[in-house]
Amino acid sequence: MTENLTPTGMRPTQQGRSLATRNRILEAVEGALEEGRLETLTIQELVTKAQCSVGAFYGRFSDKDAALAALFALRREVFTKKLLALVSKDLDLETWAHKCAVLSLDHALANRALLTRAAVQNKSQILNAAAATNNLIASAVGAMIGEKWLPGVSKPEAEAIAGFVLLMQGATTRDTVINFPDTLKAPKSRRWFVEQLSAATTSYIRKHKQ
Repeated sequence: MTENLTPTGMRPTQQGRSLATRNRILEAVEGALEEGRLETLTIQELVTKAQCSVGAFYGRFSDKDAALAALFALRREVFTKKLLALVSKDLDLETWAHKCAVLSLDHALANRALLTRAAVQNKSQILNAAAATNNLIASAVGAMIGEKWLPGVSKPEAEAIAGFVLLMQGATTRDTVINFPDTLKAPKSRRWFVEQLSAATTSYIRKHKQ
């Protein structure tokens, strides 16, 4: 009798259990991260929390940083979906830039611990998780920019403009959240930051209008 295997070569029930184990590991990592215990948490303690074996952990991740990168990649997927959802809406440039700035700031704030770890310890695995979605977002945003606000520019140029805008917003929010977290606690300061970032985004896009 022929067995029904998934594209990965695993039986569906096995793949389901494997995914469930991976999710429990990531939940345990996330919990330790939020509690500020990640540095002192041993792999044995981690797998105990995840209700799996040490072998199950190393069968999926090379170390804790690899698990952190996977966790950030999942969070980045959520951010990407929200950002792409803005593309499908009929928004003027100022409104889009403002909403995009808010999303970027919220994403950076929610992931401050991960971003700080990546910056301070030069953990490229975490940074690569962010870079992996940049091309997809830039392509979609570039198409929107070219269609709505810069109809005279070429597709490659529109994508390059989108890429710079997204990089600017991402880098600015990341660096501010890492280095000046207390500044953003005040609602007035937060509003000012979003306004300045959205204004810079709007200005940069408009300067390319032909």
